[in-house]
Amino acid sequence: MIKAAVILEFIHAATLLHDDVVDMSEIRHSQDTANTIWGNKGAVLVGDFLYSRAFEMIVEIDNPKIYQILAHTTNTIAQGEVMKLMNIENVDISEESYMEIIYRKTAILFEASAKIGGVLSNINDSSVEDLGAYGKNFGIAYQLRNDYLDYFGDILLTGKNIAEDLVEGKVTLPLIHSLRVSDEKERDVIVEKIHNPKSDNLSK
Repeated sequence: MIKAAVILEFIHAATLLHDDVVDMSEIRHSQDTANTIWGNKGAVLVGDFLYSRAFEMIVEIDNPKIYQILAHTTNTIAQGEVMKLMNIENVDISEESYMEIIYRKTAILFEASAKIGGVLSNINDSSVEDLGAYGKNFGIAYQLRNDYLDYFGDILLTGKNIAEDLVEGKVTLPLIHSLRVSDEKERDVIVEKIHNPKSDNLSK
């Protein structure tokens, strides 16, 4: 069980390293990101190392069900990252598409963690799927709160800059909702800020 937890954490850490490079993030948990300290090349290579080490350890567990879960999970995370990139500055993204992205890039790892715990506990397949559903919903709730805190959190508690998603062109649920309920003038201001985060119009 401990080895499986280490594998999942290695994969998680690798996704964060790669994510920070893609997003050009400079701060995570109040600390400089790896790409800020060592550059993009170093951060990507360390992420690749963690992925490869995780899969070396998977072989040591020798359980085909876990192979399948983790192979599907890493593939889905990659799809989620591509979907996220394709929707940068997309002010017309739907709530359904947003939910699909956060499932693929975040919640899938929670789902996998819960499933693997069930597999290693030798419970039946139906119960494993139930655990997976719990993990998926927990992961979605985590990402929803994370996206909310991007606008309304305390930087001293979240360890990240306020409105960082906006600066990076990520149209998350707070913006999707704001765009839906805003009048034309308000929407124009929000859209301009998404496309030009350095403008001053958001405060007007």
